[in-house]
Amino acid sequence: MRLSGASTPDDVGLFFGALSAYNELKWDDFGINWASELEVSRNHINLAGGLMLVAPGRDPIRPGCCAGIEAWAEFWKYSKNDSGSPWWGHDPDPCLEWNGDEILAWPCGGISPRSSDVTPVRLAADEYRALLRSVQQDLLDFLVLARAWLESRGVHTGDRIVDIIDEVFAVSNPESWRS
Repeated sequence: MRLSGASTPDDVGLFFGALSAYNELKWDDFGINWASELEVSRNHINLAGGLMLVAPGRDPIRPGCCAGIEAWAEFWKYSKNDSGSPWWGHDPDPCLEWNGDEILAWPCGGISPRSSDVTPVRLAADEYRALLRSVQQDLLDFLVLARAWLESRGVHTGDRIVDIIDEVFAVSNPESWRS
């Protein structure tokens, strides 16, 4: 499911359900206890998923298992070319690699040996950064919908919940992401 401004109310509800289940947070009618649990658990919040790269004429490069959307900002930090490949999961084990002024996105080979018949998606560094700005805007737009969804259900702590999610997932400030 893509998190964006085009997400439906059902998508937003599914997001909160998945976030609750994945992190063993117990939802209550008004979100008060849930907001408190989210606050206490903020350093351990995860949500299965991650970034998928879709390039014309290529199969999508999907995140492997154990990848999470909360680590999207690791890809942002990678754009500065000062760290190893961001965690994109395993099985498959996609990875990124700097090659001069471009980034190679490999569908596999991040952990296991790379097959010689696998070719990467090539992205100019500026194109990679533009894609990440688009991801950030999608996530910001989704948070607007999440806030509205919580408000429409009478969740009095909706602003606090969305602010915590924004901070934990480093949506507004990807530079603050903790690795």
